[in-house]
Amino acid sequence: MATVIYRDQLTINERKDVEKRHAPYHRFEEFWTGFSDYQHDCNRRCPWSDNSVAGQAWDRGTEAAMRLHWDRYSCMYARDDLDSRAMHSGLQAAIERMRANGTLPPRALRPAERRAAAVANDN
Repeated sequence: MATVIYRDQLTINERKDVEKRHAPYHRFEEFWTGFSDYQHDCNRRCPWSDNSVAGQAWDRGTEAAMRLHWDRYSCMYARDDLDSRAMHSGLQAAIERMRANGTLPPRALRPAERRAAAVANDN
């Protein structure tokens, strides 16, 4: 990204939006690390476990940076990143709901497994 936005350069409205959208994670230093990491290398991987509070805070920080760049500069890729994150989160939530209520179908067979099963069941 061409322009880096630093934490102390946020407007009052941008700070309020970050607070409203990402509370309480915006209080963690890992949030601001993710905010900075996204702007310097948007492909950087989270240095903490995804299930940890630090990992969640870092991830929310990268999302905040994406949104901020989209809002300020209409960055053409930020919207795609946000949409794919929303889709991934929605799919994961649906899988968890299906797992919880027992409606998750068995894992589909890979093509090679399908061929082997078809040959074995051919009568």
